[in-house]
Amino acid sequence: MQHPELGALFLCGIVDSNGRLVLEPRDSYRQRAYLEPLGLYMQADAGLFKSIALDMDARSIEIEFEDANATFTARRLRLNKEGLTRPGQNFRASRPSSVSVARGAFEIPVAVTKVVVECDADSLTFVYQGTFPGAARGGHSAPPVLSPLSPTYLPPP
Repeated sequence: MQHPELGALFLCGIVDSNGRLVLEPRDSYRQRAYLEPLGLYMQADAGLFKSIALDMDARSIEIEFEDANATFTARRLRLNKEGLTRPGQNFRASRPSSVSVARGAFEIPVAVTKVVVECDADSLTFVYQGTFPGAARGGHSAPPVLSPLSPTYLPPP
């Protein structure tokens, strides 16, 4: 999240030299992430996330998967648009061309470790205004831009 006073706020990540927000999940599952600026819930049904790079200017998300000894023939990536008031729509895997869609998820050949997802939007600029729920109850004053999720947590609709 781009906070007007504090700048970019997020967990388990960095802002790289290209201005992308890069998340490297540190939990033991590495299968779920929520991209708050887009309201996008990402789930790896088969495979593990190594890193997720969000480039708001290019309207793209680069997802790198762990290159481990796979017991499956295809990685499965499910994208759910949870934040309907957030920018971004029509998410699609643009690279590589070998990615297909089956049963509501992208199927990625096991040999492929990087996928680029692009979206349509008028503008992907998001600046927070106001206070976050929970801040008054002693919680964090701002949620992370990118946050890895535990396997039992589901983001609010």
